[in-house]
Amino acid sequence: MGQVLGTPDYMTPEQWENTHGADARSDLYTMGCTLFFLLTGQAPFADEKHSSLVGKMKGHTLDPIPDLQAARRKAVPIVPSWRTISFPTTSTRCIASCCQRIPKSDSRRDRNSRKRCSR
Repeated sequence: MGQVLGTPDYMTPEQWENTHGADARSDLYTMGCTLFFLLTGQAPFADEKHSSLVGKMKGHTLDPIPDLQAARRKAVPIVPSWRTISFPTTSTRCIASCCQRIPKSDSRRDRNSRKRCSR
């Protein structure tokens, strides 16, 4: 039986499927999840539906990345000082681009992330 290495809230779909399948694109996905956490106070799949290890795996491999703006609005009552902080929609596009689920044979995550995050 193989081992799964990583923090479930930030693991890429490739890592869930095959630990050895992770490459540099996995770093972009994890960076997108980390930015999501920094802007909302919670990981992308940290809700009730994804509370178990299997739920997190399904979230990262099957579900769309949660809407950053909605998660941010939900987090504002928890951290009131965030009301005065705004961020551009470029951030949303950048994070969504980083968190794309792309087949291993395709390098779109890398290309799209660079293009969207450089705007």
